[in-house]
Amino acid sequence: MSKQISKQIIVGLVVIAVIAAVWVSNLLRSPEEAVVVEVDTIAAPTAIDAGDIATVNVAATVNVAGARDGVAEVLVRGAYTELRFEVPVVDGEGRLDLPAAVTQHSGVISIESSGERHDIAIRPGEANSLVAPLVGPRTIVANGDDRTLAVVFPTDRFGNQVADGTTTDITWNQPGDLSGTNSQGTVDGMTWVLVSSGETAGPTTVRASTHRESSGSVRGAAVRIDEVPGIVADIALTAEASEGIADGRSVLTLNTELLTDTFGNTLADGTSAQFRFDGPSGQGVVAGTVQNGLVRISLASPTRPGQLTGYLDIHGVASNEVSIDYSTAISTFDVVLEVIGNDAVLRVDNALDPSAAFISDGTEVVWGDLRGRLRHGSAEIWIPASLVDAGATVEILGLNRSPEQAK
Repeated sequence: MSKQISKQIIVGLVVIAVIAAVWVSNLLRSPEEAVVVEVDTIAAPTAIDAGDIATVNVAATVNVAGARDGVAEVLVRGAYTELRFEVPVVDGEGRLDLPAAVTQHSGVISIESSGERHDIAIRPGEANSLVAPLVGPRTIVANGDDRTLAVVFPTDRFGNQVADGTTTDITWNQPGDLSGTNSQGTVDGMTWVLVSSGETAGPTTVRASTHRESSGSVRGAAVRIDEVPGIVADIALTAEASEGIADGRSVLTLNTELLTDTFGNTLADGTSAQFRFDGPSGQGVVAGTVQNGLVRISLASPTRPGQLTGYLDIHGVASNEVSIDYSTAISTFDVVLEVIGNDAVLRVDNALDPSAAFISDGTEVVWGDLRGRLRHGSAEIWIPASLVDAGATVEILGLNRSPEQAK
């Protein structure tokens, strides 16, 4: 009997020792060896504002003999993130606080563990102070018909689109004391308006403001667009003189009156203009630009006498036609051809204008395909004698002469 009792005592001591060993091993278990527990329930808010801390509570069962505590593996999924957390569980309960870095994006995040799931809807916050419209085009014509589009995307402090229905005002101020406001709720995170031009050229400003329940509204920076003059209504062109000298050097000036569009806006500086002409030396174009509402064209005289006619063109609108009669700039010149051995020389002398003065230095002398320049009323052109064209005449400023043979 005593032996049986002793044996039972020994078995009991062994069981106690085993239980104690398990208890001590759980007590001394390192974090890496913590018991992973099964989560029974997940409790958390169903909705929060972006950037708020979300507290997640889990209830878990520790299925390891002798263990009271452990860790719950929790997965947090969102549109921009997927994070894993090990939540300490004490006496079957654990807590996880999700920081603003996890909750700052609006949308839905899911909390998952052991087949359990809980969703948290994250609401966007109120609009911040950076509400500025996107406007384009930035330049429109002040004709009462052109338009530009202004779009606003209000966001909260984390860059989330504000909730649909958030009231946003788009206000614009135009030249001529014109102004307007479009007030409407956001749809899909945006609101927009078409701004029509006025009839007065100048800068227009567009500004947006978004309403907030907590502290009124916030306004963004103003955006500038330019309403510019339209096509010129009429072009009145005059020449400073109706006659000129065909010396290829003299300059006449053509001037316009003040250039305006249909609504009286002065044409913008830099607007291009072209004077198109047909004259004794052929057709041509002289470019100019609008400066202070006017165009001034400097027109060089032709090298041949005759009538020049032309008009000013500004973006397809033509001015009245002007005519200038150019008289000859040369009255006479002498020309002699002399053969010297294998060479030939053409000599021009006494090139005089109607006042008996020398024709300007640099004036071109044309002999067939050859060219020379006057200096003090004279010029020489040398070529091989075999290349002389006996029938070619010499031309200076439209006056032609046949060379005389040297005696």
